[in-house]
Amino acid sequence: MAAGVDLITHYSNRLDVLADLREVQRQLGRAQATTDATGRHSVRSLPPPARERKQWVKRPPLTEQFTPKQLARIIRDTQTMTQAAVAEKYGISEVSVWRLVKKHKGK
Repeated sequence: MAAGVDLITHYSNRLDVLADLREVQRQLGRAQATTDATGRHSVRSLPPPARERKQWVKRPPLTEQFTPKQLARIIRDTQTMTQAAVAEKYGISEVSVWRLVKKHKGK
């Protein structure tokens, strides 16, 4: 029997998802080998193992993370800097910068 070509490895340009693709391929192969009571293949999605799940950290609202002076400085910085630069400077996301500007710009 000739050796096959691993198409997932050959054509994948996303090495970060390669292990997930291989796991899906393994699960599909296992599901195709088994059938349920009606004779159909049984496939179900499994959550990632607990050690691989992203741990979410609940942060306080942005208005509690910054003093009123800091909030005013963030708003002022958005007039001379890009939102991406402001986000990086203060360690928050660009969406958070946008929300702060929307909420506090007229104040």
